[in-house]
Amino acid sequence: MECGFQTCLYTSRLKERWRKVVVASGRKSQEPNRRYFATCSRGIGDILGAEVKTMVTRNVTTVAASGVGFEGDQETGYRAAMCLRTAMRVLEEIGYAEADPFDVYHVVKNSVDWKAYLGKHQTFTVSVRSSSGGDRAIRTRVKDAICDALVDQTNARPLPPRSPKEADVAIFVSFHDGELTIYRDLGGESLHKRGYRPPTIHASSLNETAAAATAICAGLAKSGSSGMIVDPMCGSATLLIEAALLKLRIAPGLFRTSYPFEEYDETNFPIAPIQHASASCRAYPHTPRNNRWMDYDSAAWEVVLEQAREAELEPSRVLEENSFLGNDLHPAAVELARENVSRAGLSEVISISEGDIEDLHIPDRVSVVLSNPPWGLRLADEDGEAWKKLGLFLKQNARGGDAYLICGNGEATKELRMRADSKRPVRLGNVDCRLLKYHVLKAKDSAR
Repeated sequence: MECGFQTCLYTSRLKERWRKVVVASGRKSQEPNRRYFATCSRGIGDILGAEVKTMVTRNVTTVAASGVGFEGDQETGYRAAMCLRTAMRVLEEIGYAEADPFDVYHVVKNSVDWKAYLGKHQTFTVSVRSSSGGDRAIRTRVKDAICDALVDQTNARPLPPRSPKEADVAIFVSFHDGELTIYRDLGGESLHKRGYRPPTIHASSLNETAAAATAICAGLAKSGSSGMIVDPMCGSATLLIEAALLKLRIAPGLFRTSYPFEEYDETNFPIAPIQHASASCRAYPHTPRNNRWMDYDSAAWEVVLEQAREAELEPSRVLEENSFLGNDLHPAAVELARENVSRAGLSEVISISEGDIEDLHIPDRVSVVLSNPPWGLRLADEDGEAWKKLGLFLKQNARGGDAYLICGNGEATKELRMRADSKRPVRLGNVDCRLLKYHVLKAKDSAR
């Protein structure tokens, strides 16, 4: 998240900051509107904005390259954390003030009623993004201000968490052009960590939110899209898994063991992987032991959970119109892909094969190809050869279909010998990439 992220946070600020709302369940809420900001990889903000409007609320205040601002009640925030596929974080604003760097301590200490957000035995972490730099110094001032405020209000200084991941409340502070905004993170850790991939993955693996954005760009969220969906260089199968979850309408949040605003008795959580995605989602445990956040609304959370469960489709219904196939040359990648598919409960939906792409011949027509082929900032010989083989595969197996490919090196795509219909700039990690769409002409069209 860079300066552009901070800029778009403030373009959404409205003069009318509070008003009453009606929640999806029909209950009238007397609480004021809460302000939220969902972050995403730079370049897919419009995709996330469409998701928010479709899945969460029509009350969107801004859509920017790296995030979306919106308003709603507490249930709105819960639904965003549960259902948004392309969001990295869902942040709830809890404080705002104009300040200069030297006033940060006093502003943070006095602009928020901290005892309403942190109990005596709760821990917190602080992350800072500042357009003027000095993030570490500002972070120290923010932590000191929160601790001192709690000492004044409760006569107790909070203990540090055992690790940042185990903090009860994750605080995020944005400081831009003299405006300081304080948020709490509804997801705790990044929402791209669905839970179906192992904690340690290959450094070049595509993250889940970018994979979901690719699947959405391919039109797989639309009803009626049918045909075979193939990734001939599938790696860990993230693209295929996200595509299948999208078609099955399985909310990404259903794979998480917990959210920071709630707390679960871990003995009730099924550790063994479940082979059926739909069953996996219905088995998601909800037995709160203690409310982790002071204002946790269990009734609103149960509404969100129930709606997410009811939205799922049976795999048999999706497989009537779509099939999913992954392939990779490397045995280790194939093993990892099959493990991830199993963890996601999609073994009956996605098939993974092992072999060279040259030997992959598909009897059925391929309608969509999703892939993140090998590429580097400096194109190696084997990378160029892989793209050549991919071009041949598309012309032999995907005539009339569309290919959506991710690449961070423009030299690699030349090996396809094809012209892209569209190029979407996307920032993935520290690399400027392109999400490319290619329409593969039918044989008679390509001969003209």
